[in-house]
Amino acid sequence: MKLNLFLIFLFFLGACESSKESFPSRAEVYGLMMPQWLNDDTTVLFLADYFSEEAKIDSFSCKQIQAAFNADSTQLLVYNVLDNIHLYTIDLYKNGFAYQLVLKHQPKTKQVFTFKSDLSPKRVQLKGDFNGWNPSACELQGDGKGNFSTVLKLTPGEYAYQFVVDGKETLDTLNPTTKSNGMGGTNSLLKIEKKDPKLHLVTTSFNKDNIVITTKGKTNDFVVLWDNFPLNDCIVDGENLRIKIPKMAKKIKRSFIRIYCSNESGLGNDVLIP
Repeated sequence: MKLNLFLIFLFFLGACESSKESFPSRAEVYGLMMPQWLNDDTTVLFLADYFSEEAKIDSFSCKQIQAAFNADSTQLLVYNVLDNIHLYTIDLYKNGFAYQLVLKHQPKTKQVFTFKSDLSPKRVQLKGDFNGWNPSACELQGDGKGNFSTVLKLTPGEYAYQFVVDGKETLDTLNPTTKSNGMGGTNSLLKIEKKDPKLHLVTTSFNKDNIVITTKGKTNDFVVLWDNFPLNDCIVDGENLRIKIPKMAKKIKRSFIRIYCSNESGLGNDVLIP
């Protein structure tokens, strides 16, 4: 399927016409800056995890998300994450060069847990894989009629859990799915399915100057990096993404091109090309 949005084509075509290769002779980053998963609220980026010398940067820039320095500028606080966007980037500027960090987001699903009893318990708690099996971390609210409930935001996956009713463990009678706890007992089991973005990137051809990536599925956003630097010398041609290999790469024994992509349903696969 063709890459959607004609604006994406115009953006990359304009970037290719105006961009000039500009990379530092010596990068100031530890290896490859691997993508950071974002929390729904605030994510702390420790700059010392990336930069090889003083853990500070000159400035930063980002789109569709917000960020701010901490008091001594050694951390970045990233927030205002949107549920319908799964792929972000933040440019970290050091000595005039932009190092680009990929930020990934997997939106959480609201899950309602309900417990009903005719015995009018005084206290109902919830423990499971989602809170380290700590019942004190989750108290259900009662309506005075024997109905208790709480709402958690969880990422797709499987979660074993139990209710704790006035100190006594009990299964979720409203959920017939269970799982052995490996010690002769049983837990209730919650399964949250992950949406399939039906998006896949494949390397279809290459030569000493260019790499061609074919997109299978609808793509809203993608990011192309050479090591930790954004590459704008890319052209969208139908379902193909043509990447120009930087001339600087020929002067380095080993470097990498990385491609990330997403659509409104989630993240596609990553491509790593040495």
